Amino acid sequence: MRQRYAGAYYYYSSQTQPTAKAAEAPKEAKAPSSALNPKDFKPFKLAEVNDISHNTRHLRFELDSPEQTFGLKVASCVVARLPAAEGQEGDYIIRPYTPISREDEKGHVDFIIKVYPDGKLTQKIFKLKPGDQLEMKGPIPKFPYEANKYKHIGLIAGSYCGITPMLQVARKVLDNANDHTTLSLLFANVTEEDILARKELEDFVAQHPDRIRVHYTLDNPPKGWNQYVGFVSSKMVKETMPEPAEGNIVMVCGPPPMLASVSGPKGPKFTQGEVGGILKELGYNESQVFKF
Repeated sequence: MRQRYAGAYYYYSSQTQPTAKAAEAPKEAKAPSSALNPKDFKPFKLAEVNDISHNTRHLRFELDSPEQTFGLKVASCVVARLPAAEGQEGDYIIRPYTPISREDEKGHVDFIIKVYPDGKLTQKIFKLKPGDQLEMKGPIPKFPYEANKYKHIGLIAGSYCGITPMLQVARKVLDNANDHTTLSLLFANVTEEDILARKELEDFVAQHPDRIRVHYTLDNPPKGWNQYVGFVSSKMVKETMPEPAEGNIVMVCGPPPMLASVSGPKGPKFTQGEVGGILKELGYNESQVFKF
């Protein structure tokens, strides 16, 4: 369903009756509203596709206007859908995704999509070509970020699915020179090639060395690897994350096994649930942990 955009018109007339037809003032157009619709799915046209690796792609979808924003507040996601194939259950395959674009990006929205052997929607998205459409609806709010609400935010991300909301938060913090929040990221992957957005993360550190630290851990590190090895551990958390204290929070996002090990699983109906796992053992409470 396409949104409609109405211009704003202002008319000026004198208090007395004019002897001739009054001139109409120049029309002022309102800035285009956000592209997303929270109630209905809307098609977005794929503009560009670029391979990042053999199983990961950067996709850019165009918006209705070059001046329009997508409408995604930090931190939130969208749900995307494509028609189900014959024999698949339901009319559509629907999955949540988190864009990597900045909140104020205009004219387009970007995603990093990694295809999985059992990924029903990602396999379909990987076949899209420029000009094809993907239907999306949202935003779905996750964490309403406020500048300077926290002194130190820890970000523990696992794999592709874990880093996208962390990029949202990091950009939001670092783009605001008046936000004095500091950040620490621990990013877990299988191999070095799996580290998505690594250049951007390292640019963050180079540009804001006093505001963000980035650490990596790999299951299968290459020869000469000098950072952490293996699954996220209590030792890694203690060495990289803010301590469990007032003004600090640790955000966790990744595959369900990692989430269960680090913070405890989410509760019923996607509620936060109780803090568990490593963070509970280290003394963090519900106000100091957020699970994406």
